[in-house]
Amino acid sequence: MSSSSPLYGGREQRRYGSVGAAVERATPPATGYARPMTAATLLVALLLTAACDDGSTEPLFVLPEEPEELRLAEARWRSERPERYLYVIENQCFCSRDYTGPVRVWVEGDAVVARTYLFDGSPVPDELEGAFRSVDGLFELLREAYQSGAHEVRVTYDPALGVPTELWIDRDELSIDEELGVRVLEPVTPSD
Repeated sequence: MSSSSPLYGGREQRRYGSVGAAVERATPPATGYARPMTAATLLVALLLTAACDDGSTEPLFVLPEEPEELRLAEARWRSERPERYLYVIENQCFCSRDYTGPVRVWVEGDAVVARTYLFDGSPVPDELEGAFRSVDGLFELLREAYQSGAHEVRVTYDPALGVPTELWIDRDELSIDEELGVRVLEPVTPSD
């Protein structure tokens, strides 16, 4: 059985052996040389794949574990965290002044209720709100960096409250200018 098909660039196709439609041979038009895919080739591929299975239930890829220091600092923060607080943060990156701040952040409960630039007192635009996080948001940023396998994560924690006071994340060693740093310029202060 022979046919010409636009899917194969007009090359000849033939069906072989007992496998039938699953095994095909395409003859390249320029060389006339064909490499048949035989049942033996498929069997070898399946055996090689099975040989890689050592019976282990361990995943092939393991996400980096969060450092114990992160878990302890976050637990400290959760136990000491004021219900309402404010603090000043600054992003360190090759970004515009609107993205770097510094910004005063007011938090009530789990929600940021206001963000204002220190340099002129104006509110942070809605599209940049995610750049100036609550303290809980800083912990989320760190956790995501560890889980995504960031190339480098450096962080310093406040010993009393557990707040990340300075952090640096380099997600990809080979990329330029994708690093992000965050510094707390004024510590967490309970607000009324």
